[in-house]
Amino acid sequence: MEAMDTKNEIVLITGATGLVGAALLRHLEGCSVRMLTTNKQAATAGNYYYWDPGSGQVDTEAFRDVSVIIHLAGAGIADKRWTPRRKELILQSRVESLRLIGDILKQGDHRVRQLICAGAIGWYGDDPSGTLLFGEEAPPDEHSFLGRVCREWEAAAFALEELGIAVAVLRTGMVLARQGGALPPIVRSMLTPLVPVLGSGRQLVSWIHLDDLAAMYIYIMEQRLSGVYNAVAGQVLSHKEMVKRIARFRKGRAYLCMPVPALVLKIVLGQMAGELLLSGAAVDNGKIRAAGFVFRYPDLDDRTLKTLL
Repeated sequence: MEAMDTKNEIVLITGATGLVGAALLRHLEGCSVRMLTTNKQAATAGNYYYWDPGSGQVDTEAFRDVSVIIHLAGAGIADKRWTPRRKELILQSRVESLRLIGDILKQGDHRVRQLICAGAIGWYGDDPSGTLLFGEEAPPDEHSFLGRVCREWEAAAFALEELGIAVAVLRTGMVLARQGGALPPIVRSMLTPLVPVLGSGRQLVSWIHLDDLAAMYIYIMEQRLSGVYNAVAGQVLSHKEMVKRIARFRKGRAYLCMPVPALVLKIVLGQMAGELLLSGAAVDNGKIRAAGFVFRYPDLDDRTLKTLL
């Protein structure tokens, strides 16, 4: 399929003020970009438009002549303890926002050709054996909260195919970035020679550099790809090995790993600890590489860490 000339496209982004959205905006220089925001004050300036998916409010002018929607919006999965109310917000903020987009596009002729939606490798669940390698064809985890979120999230995204829109979902692993996400708390935990390791440390981490993730969104847009793609670097590390690589880069060998018992994490964080911190799986990126995408940071080596720390 012929690549898209993004300079002639209008791209609408939800969740543009988040970690991935901010990086994406830096990669979209030269495009005409609009952003949907839940901040009414921000919506009074520039190319920001107000929406509130929970109440069904949206400035429909944001959709005029848009050809690509990049959907990143959703309540932060790791921001707060998973109370029943928080879990419902995590789920509904993703599903309701996609339904609202669909409702707006159904109201009249639209020019949207492609929706690129964030997803998560929580689709695959936990592999305590550490022996499996999950590709996009693997079935969803039926037992975890994150598995449920991913199933309903993707179903809401692919429902837009009924409107003649090509849909792509990026099942994203742990995003490593200097600016936010999972990495800064790990780095802050290394202020003393004792470096915390969560639980056994054997849980697998499928990760991706923020710059590679932003570039992947652009690549999928330019190549007009559709379907599901795993957004992971391909190198899978145990949590303990990841922490040790970061510690060696920062401290040389002047550190000592200190296990944080899984029971303590579960008491403090509840279900979130079990599904986010103490579980993991090896996820394969062969499909996006076969589509021609080249990772700048395939390994968590010193060259990569220099860009992150």
